[in-house]
Amino acid sequence: MCASNSQLLINNIMNKNILSLVSNGTIAILVLALLGFGIFVGKNIYDNQNDVFKHEKILKIKRVAIADATPENKRNDQASIIRLDDGRLLVAYGHFGGGSMDHDTSSIYFKTSEDDGDTWSHKKELISNLNLGTHLPSLYKKENGNVLVVFFVRESNDSYTSTIRQMEFSPDLTSIIKENRILVPGSYSPTGSDRLFYDEVNNRLLMPYPEKLKGPGWSMGTLYQTKILVSDDFGDTWQDSGIIVNGFKDDRGFGGAVEAGIYKNKDRLTVFSRNITGRVGACDIVWNGKGYTKDNEYRMKLKAKNTQSSIKYVELLRGWVATHSRLVDTDTPGTYNRYQLDVSFSSNGVDWNKIFTVDDVEQVGGSTVNNVNIYIEDDQVFITYSFNDESADNEHNNTSSLKLLKLPLTVF
Repeated sequence: MCASNSQLLINNIMNKNILSLVSNGTIAILVLALLGFGIFVGKNIYDNQNDVFKHEKILKIKRVAIADATPENKRNDQASIIRLDDGRLLVAYGHFGGGSMDHDTSSIYFKTSEDDGDTWSHKKELISNLNLGTHLPSLYKKENGNVLVVFFVRESNDSYTSTIRQMEFSPDLTSIIKENRILVPGSYSPTGSDRLFYDEVNNRLLMPYPEKLKGPGWSMGTLYQTKILVSDDFGDTWQDSGIIVNGFKDDRGFGGAVEAGIYKNKDRLTVFSRNITGRVGACDIVWNGKGYTKDNEYRMKLKAKNTQSSIKYVELLRGWVATHSRLVDTDTPGTYNRYQLDVSFSSNGVDWNKIFTVDDVEQVGGSTVNNVNIYIEDDQVFITYSFNDESADNEHNNTSSLKLLKLPLTVF
C-alpha cells in the first residue's frame, strides 16, 4: 500500500505542473531568489569585464615628465603644444622661478620632442618676463611655418591689471619676426593657455578672452564675461567679433564666463567657459557670411572647479574629448580637498561619459592635478597637465611639475 501511494505521488508530479504543488508565496520567493542571484552574477561579470577593459585602456597610456619642478624653478604648467614644420613637437609653458603663486615672477619657456613626446629637449626661454609675470601661452603655426604666441602679462598685483599680448617667431624659434604687441589692454583678463582656434571652414583665427565686470579679480567674488577677437590674416591684425558670452552666475550674481575656449561643433563653433562654482557653460556661434553671430547659450554636464578645462572635436571618433576637474577628498579624513582631472568622451557635445582619471594612471595621493590641455593629431592624443605637490607648510613653497599623457584614440 505504501509503495502504491508513493507511485501515485510520483505519477502526479510527473503528470502535473510541479508549480501547482507549491504555494504562490513560495513561488515568488524562489523567483526573487533566482533573479537576485542572476543579477549578482551578471553584475560581477560586468564589473570584472569593465575592470579588465579599463585596465587594458590604462596600459595604453604613457606618462612622460616634460618639466619637473626644482627649488629654483618651483612651477611649470599651463602648456600649449603644436607640431613644427620640421616634424618636432613644440611645447611652450609658464616657467616660475623662486615662487609658485600666480603673482610670482614667471617667463615662457619651451621644449621640443623628436620622438612624438617620449622625450624632450633641454628647456629654453622663449619670452622673458615683461613685467610682474608672463605666462599662459597659446600657440598657432602659420602657413609659412612661423610660430604665433599669444600670452598673458600681469601688470599690477595691487589692482589686478593685466594685458594679453602676442609675438611671432621663425619656424626654428631662433628669431623674433614680430615684437610683442598688446591685443587686450587694461583690466584683469585671466585667459587660459592653448586658447587660439583656427576655423578651417571660414579661414579665421579666433581668440576668446575674459573681461572683468566687477569684483577684485580672483575667481571667487568676481563677475566675468567673455569676448572674442577674430583675425582673417593669421594673427597679423585682429577685430572684435562683437560677441559677448555671459555664462552663468551664482546666487550672489558672480561667475559668468572665464577661461573660455572654442571647439568645432558640427555646423557651428562652440565657446565653452566655466563660472566660479565650477560649472561649464557653452555658447554656440555661427558664421553668417560677414561675421560670427551668437546663437544659443546653455549649460553643459561638466564640472571644472577653479581650473581650466579643454574640449576638442575628433573627426575620426565623430565625437568630443574633454578634460575637466572636480573636487575629491584625500585619503586622510579631515585633510584638504584637491582637484582631480577626468577625461571624458561625448557623442553629442552635451552628455559625457568618463573614460579615466589621472588617478588611474598614477597614484597622486593628496596632490592636485590641473591646468590641462589636449592636442590631437591623427590617431594620437597628447594631454598636458600640472602635477602639484601641495604638501609644503607654506603655499609659496608648493611645487608644480608639467606632465604629459600620450595615448591612442582607441582608448576612447
